[in-house]
Amino acid sequence: MRNSRSTPDMRENNNSRKPHRMKPAVFVMQQLEMLGLVDEKLESNAFLRTLINTIPDLVWLKSPDGIFLACNPPFERMIGAREAEIVGKTDHDLLERELADVFRKHAIKAMTSGAPCVNETWLDFAEDGYRGLFETIKTPMRDQQGAIIGILCIARDISALKQAAENQRLAASVFDNCQEAVLIADSDNKIVAVNRAFTQITGYSSEEVLGKNPKMLSSGRQSETFYNGMWQSLQRYGLWRGEIWNRRKSGEIYAELLSIATICDDSGKIQRYVAIFSDISLLKEHEAELNRAANYDALTGLPNRRLLTDRLQQAILRTRRNSGILAVCYMDLDGFKQINDKYGHEVGDQLLMSITQRLQYVLCSGDTLARLGGDEFVALLNDQQLERDYFPALERILDIVGTSVNHEAYELTLSASIGVTFYPHNNADGDTLLRHANQAMYAAKQNGKNRYHLYDTEHDQRMNSLQSTRKRFVEGLENGEFELFYQPKIALDTCRVIGAEALIRWRHPERGLLSPGEFLPIIENSDLEILLGEWVTDSALAQLSAWSGSGIDFEASINISTRHLQSPWFVQRLAQKLAQYPELPHKRLQIEILETAALEDFVQSSEAMENCRKLGISFALDDFGTGYSSLAYLRKLSVEVLKIDQSFVRGMLGDDGDRAIVEGIVALAKTFGRKTVAEGIEMPELIPVLAEIGCTHGQGYGIARPMPVDVLMAWYESYCNRSIDRRSS
Repeated sequence: MRNSRSTPDMRENNNSRKPHRMKPAVFVMQQLEMLGLVDEKLESNAFLRTLINTIPDLVWLKSPDGIFLACNPPFERMIGAREAEIVGKTDHDLLERELADVFRKHAIKAMTSGAPCVNETWLDFAEDGYRGLFETIKTPMRDQQGAIIGILCIARDISALKQAAENQRLAASVFDNCQEAVLIADSDNKIVAVNRAFTQITGYSSEEVLGKNPKMLSSGRQSETFYNGMWQSLQRYGLWRGEIWNRRKSGEIYAELLSIATICDDSGKIQRYVAIFSDISLLKEHEAELNRAANYDALTGLPNRRLLTDRLQQAILRTRRNSGILAVCYMDLDGFKQINDKYGHEVGDQLLMSITQRLQYVLCSGDTLARLGGDEFVALLNDQQLERDYFPALERILDIVGTSVNHEAYELTLSASIGVTFYPHNNADGDTLLRHANQAMYAAKQNGKNRYHLYDTEHDQRMNSLQSTRKRFVEGLENGEFELFYQPKIALDTCRVIGAEALIRWRHPERGLLSPGEFLPIIENSDLEILLGEWVTDSALAQLSAWSGSGIDFEASINISTRHLQSPWFVQRLAQKLAQYPELPHKRLQIEILETAALEDFVQSSEAMENCRKLGISFALDDFGTGYSSLAYLRKLSVEVLKIDQSFVRGMLGDDGDRAIVEGIVALAKTFGRKTVAEGIEMPELIPVLAEIGCTHGQGYGIARPMPVDVLMAWYESYCNRSIDRRSS
């Protein structure tokens, strides 16, 4: 019958000698004495029962030697026993020894001092498990001669009062110590309060702004339309968020991330405006630097592959609007490798910059020239109505590249092989157009170099081949030919294995083990992506459940395509799959999506991701840094992890540009509270470098290659043993 859940967290009020507020028990006793009801009616069991049961607080009566005489129903619920079982027993019969000792100690103190003893106690209710902080008052009861005949105990739940006081103190502390500036204005938009961070950011003291309109901070950069939209949002939704340019007291203009909310009374009338903002000037500068590093080639200053992808998409849309023709030209410099090897990289770099300047000279202002790396360039030529209208421009490119370049004592001569495909004759997406142009470039090389070659779609032949290949893919799924390999991921600071990325493999009966690059392109942009994604999800969840049952606390990440993520029933289907494993924490499953895919239809993708997060699923943004990175999008996307593309990680030890990009991404992730995973860790030497700059996790061949699950378990056991040996040595 002991109440084992009560813990004696006592904070006694040692103020029995000081005046204190009238307590209910004292008031009741005094009133009974004044009415002359103590001596006769208190002895009436019926009257005593009514009195005790009427009080909502915990009430119990005890004899001077600590024996329970009576109690009310709330006290019964705390003890977990009926009154008949309580009466006649002592504290030590009903409570844990530590709590019983404390109860008895305060009862003795009340009798010894002859005055009420007040203390605070955490009590657990045996009946329903409720736990609360109670103010307990133990008052000695006396007979007419003044002798103590018992102790009246009343305990009142003060949890809510304590919490309210703590919340008020915390709110005041948060306001004063918040790193973001806080501005509060009344319904007339007059400033009534600001915090210390406001002064630090704007340079204005509270005395200088109280009673004034916040428009005193305006920089003049935003238009009237901008502010009208802000006020419309506040009036309609009670909230506005965005970036804004304001002016400090010094006159300096700075960027801030601003959130404004309205506070209304019960009738809906606005009483206050609360604005919270932070200075993001450095973040804006960093974003611009990161944008330059991520979008432009460091040597030539030309757009890189990432920016080319965006430019190509824009060119396709413009071509559709203008009903024109777009020429996608993939160019490789013939003989560049030999010159680079013979004369060195410095001469090679000078040659590339010279060729770049020449190409820019012959292209039109609306065209795009990009460098993909090495000696590969892509040109997007616009604004012609016929394919043959581009042939003179292609000839000029061949001539300008073929003109000798004099470098110090050397006369260097190159040629170009160009592959060309035309949109909309080749009605494909940007990636496919580049791939087709690349194929045509190789055909130009095979045909003798120093020429251009037009891509032949051979539409019917390709479609027939594609349909046949896709049919075989479905048969492979049905026949159990696919399996998941797992590549371990580690925490870079401790090198502890925290999980693995699930990677699809096809054990083809005739062709052997196929990597994703050999079969995923054939199902690209088709419903087979959804079919495969469903299989991967089922397989990964089953494996996670098996690991969990074996006591292995792993997480697994799976790759999901945009088409699958944005399918109408994705979230519902995922919830059904998770329900099949009720014992499995949902956070063990992580979904990886490509950065470019997440932004393809941002609204639809972000909605699906947010709904998945409500199920407990986390998201990782794969190949971060290769897509259209944006602070605005990153802030709104429900992703917990940024996976840094391996193209940056692999070269960061020898390439300052790659290292700068990695450091920038890590800094950006920290700013938005995201974790980072470095992909492509080929060398163990990268691990301490990445850990030092703040990257949290990593994976790559330098840690472990993707492997079947049985091999993974053996590797994991060996890895753990090696870690133990290293720690013990």
